[in-house]
Amino acid sequence: MRSCAPNDAFRPNPLEASRVVLPSPGNDRDLNDPYFAGFNQESRYINFAVNLGLDSAHADEFEQTYGELSYAQVIDRAYDEIIGDRVAAANNIDVAAGQAYLGRVENIDFLTRLAAGAEEVALFVKAALVGQILSIGASTTFGVYSEATTRYLLDLAEGGLTSDRPVDLVGFYSEVGGDL
Repeated sequence: MRSCAPNDAFRPNPLEASRVVLPSPGNDRDLNDPYFAGFNQESRYINFAVNLGLDSAHADEFEQTYGELSYAQVIDRAYDEIIGDRVAAANNIDVAAGQAYLGRVENIDFLTRLAAGAEEVALFVKAALVGQILSIGASTTFGVYSEATTRYLLDLAEGGLTSDRPVDLVGFYSEVGGDL
């Protein structure tokens, strides 16, 4: 099985998840605060991916994994790991067209504008691309991330999460994996 993103930065930790989901006086940017009120799903995934990829304890690992890749390589790798090229194709998705759409100049320019003021604009854009792909993966009814998220939420609802350690969401919860 392959992980959603090849680093711990994208592995959910139940304690950290509660910090961003539940109202908390020490965090003025949890999901219930006004900061996120105007965010759509894609904006939330971009925000989380950028924060995790650039500002988490595993930011160095994210940079090591994606830093030297071109935008097209980031899209190719993340799409396969998050959605699964073969899974998408089996569901009549034109993977090449989807990846080309994400890599079009207008999208890269948009993400570059979002990165205004960031220390490392290119790395910000790469994390934002991962966020966009996570958003797409969460919006489908098939694929690696979709399946893993569904299984994770079922486990959570059934009280199956007994650890506060990070969970390799896709590696643990997906039977599909990036290779189908």
